[in-house]
Amino acid sequence: MAGKIGHIVTEETREKIRQKKLGQKHTPEALRKISESGKGRIPVNKGKHHTPEALAKMRGRVASQETREKNRQANLGKKQSPETIEKRRLKIIGHVTSEETKRKISESQIGKIIPDDVKEKIRIARARQIMKPVSEETKKKIGDKNRGKKYGPMTLEAKQHLREMNSGSRGAGWKGGIADANGLIRTSLEYREWRRMCMERDWFRCQISGYKGKDIIVHHINNFADYPELRMVVDNGITLSRTVHQAFHAIYGNKNNTQEQLDEFINNYASTDKINFSGGTESNIRREVTETSGDSEISA
Repeated sequence: MAGKIGHIVTEETREKIRQKKLGQKHTPEALRKISESGKGRIPVNKGKHHTPEALAKMRGRVASQETREKNRQANLGKKQSPETIEKRRLKIIGHVTSEETKRKISESQIGKIIPDDVKEKIRIARARQIMKPVSEETKKKIGDKNRGKKYGPMTLEAKQHLREMNSGSRGAGWKGGIADANGLIRTSLEYREWRRMCMERDWFRCQISGYKGKDIIVHHINNFADYPELRMVVDNGITLSRTVHQAFHAIYGNKNNTQEQLDEFINNYASTDKINFSGGTESNIRREVTETSGDSEISA
């Protein structure tokens, strides 16, 4: 063996050895001997670390699709032992992902579009998880873990952050940005807050008919399209019932609406007893909307 020290095996010889052993598997007896021979030995690389250059090379490597498929096929049907699962569980207890790692994960997912077949697999997996019965022991563990915890209402900043994390190309329903600008504004958190503030100020009641119920909407006094700077101004909103709102737009249309039109509607139209100020059924104005607009639909 003394003559072999320092001998360098050529790439050709390595390839021959590799081809010769390709497909061969160790017998259980051989695997047992290998395992026993390694017990008590200190690995030669223990305590050693890769150089920055080596780490950079390793990070730059990307496994080919063929290699990934081989690995997938090799692990297909294999299940981790309960001991391995327990070791992994204990290892991550108390682990907190750093903000830097979160940022890297987030940036790596930006712009990625999930294929339809992958979405279907995720949907099936989630459905199985939901349908999977939870044992009483597991329920008790979850209950004990959460007992005493108090969860207050989400802050506006938390809601905004959650929305940003799931909006646009980051969202699961992203389809390449086909939504129109108005739709995005009307479904935004800021718009919902504007609507809520207008509703609370007006006590969730139609300010013309007095109606209070589920068919209450917030009307832009100076209309949404022509006055973008006033879209989120609370003083530019007024709560109306759906029928009153339809009656207003049946007369003045859906464009170039102003405060003067609203004042005129209240003075000349509502005062003629066509609106039920008692806050009742608004039957008069429903009849007027039908006579004025026919079967045409007026947008809210």
